[in-house]
Amino acid sequence: MSIAKGAGWLTTDVFGTFGATAAAGKLLGLDAERLQNAFGIALFEAAGTREAYSGSSTTGRSTMMQTMSTGFRAKGAVFAALMAQVDITGPADSLEGRTGLFNVYFKGAQDRTVLLGELGERFESRNIGIKPSPGRGTRSPTWTPCAT
Repeated sequence: MSIAKGAGWLTTDVFGTFGATAAAGKLLGLDAERLQNAFGIALFEAAGTREAYSGSSTTGRSTMMQTMSTGFRAKGAVFAALMAQVDITGPADSLEGRTGLFNVYFKGAQDRTVLLGELGERFESRNIGIKPSPGRGTRSPTWTPCAT
């Protein structure tokens, strides 16, 4: 999905919205139709550009949004699931529609077989590491003395 990164999208926020929506929908016990609606609603919450990380165009400094943006996505995901739970509808084809997630954010460059080919058999969470600190995946100079 390098197209999105190259275009300046913050993929953690874009994809995190849908992952969190799936989790919230599962916890709420949404049926397939309501979960589809939750994804449709979540499409309008999936956003975020790398501007928070690259810094303001005028000041060159990063902003507090660098650490807050994922919380906004989680909030939006729970809100989307709650709205779907009370039968508020969203676009049915929010992921692969003509103006859905993959076509707008990634110019249609998704590969369905990668996404669904081993669904229920391959679990990528086994390939994810745990961050040693709340930083960017490695210990920061500030955190290291505290951890020892």
